[in-house]
Amino acid sequence: MSPIHMDFEVAQQTWQKLKTSMRQIELEIQALNNARPGGWWLGPAADEFTDRLLALSRRGQEMIRQGNELVQQLQREIEEWKQAASQLEGASAAGGTVIAAGAAGVAAAGAGAAAGAAGAGAAAGAGAGAAAGHAKDSHHDKGQAGQNQPPRSAYRPRFDGSKPAPGMDSTYGKPGQVPLDAVVKSSPDNRDPNLYADVINQFAVGHNPRYAKDPRWPHETYCNTFAGDVARAMGHPFPTKAEWGINPVDRATIGAPDLWRYFTDDHAPIRAADQGWRAVTDLKELENYVNSGKMAVVINKGHVAVVRPGQRITRFDDIRIAQAGARNANDISLKQGFGSTARPLIFVHD
Repeated sequence: MSPIHMDFEVAQQTWQKLKTSMRQIELEIQALNNARPGGWWLGPAADEFTDRLLALSRRGQEMIRQGNELVQQLQREIEEWKQAASQLEGASAAGGTVIAAGAAGVAAAGAGAAAGAAGAGAAAGAGAGAAAGHAKDSHHDKGQAGQNQPPRSAYRPRFDGSKPAPGMDSTYGKPGQVPLDAVVKSSPDNRDPNLYADVINQFAVGHNPRYAKDPRWPHETYCNTFAGDVARAMGHPFPTKAEWGINPVDRATIGAPDLWRYFTDDHAPIRAADQGWRAVTDLKELENYVNSGKMAVVINKGHVAVVRPGQRITRFDDIRIAQAGARNANDISLKQGFGSTARPLIFVHD
């Protein structure tokens, strides 16, 4: 049976061209939004022009969303093919028997079900990769993190938090960035601590322009954007500004003060409790949750962060978190992230 071949270089060039084109369209839409008439043109004709401009802008934004999804889908396919090729080559090098079953078999391999008889070696590699990724993320702060080893897992991590996954560095809409279609996702029927870590690491919050401070908006920080990106990838999307009633066409995650209301206010427009979130105070329960691959957040009135998996939790201040904010970091202690502000609350979700 002849092998199935993908020219990675050509595919990568195509992806780059698509990404560049979508960025150019985004800039054109932004310029279009800036063309709305001000006090220099009033009356019915100006109103009609503005309505048409807004409608055109909404259609353009929807086209951009669809285009970006295609860009991200193409990159995922490329990454999966590369991963399949690497796994098949590794199986051959290990002396395993590789069984090709046509396009369906290769596609399954690309999705992570690599064919071959190198299962033991793959499992060992997964464990080593997880430990290496965790160590790399925490090299700047080895105290508590260096003692925390992730549970055993069959999932093989793809990202270590040192750089964003393809497409996860979009700044479109900044300072109200629109949600992303994540490369790595988890769901209630697919929980795993290494998968949860990979969901967090794909955004590389400490090295991502999406969450970096911008001199044009010096007072803006992006804890809500990052936590919202992780929540969406975990299957628990936070409310958008459109859903909250702030702006009917704004798909950005609501800000930290509104997220506080979402989690704590019984009279909020949308309640976290109605969407499966619940508060926990027991540190052992929190440890069991995150080390089972389930999401947890730490939040107060002005800040929100994501609790990392793969840790032993004995002290509240030592909880390992990932956050954007005054400091963007993929793995720091809760004390380092929240400082001396009011003691935050913790919420978990299955």
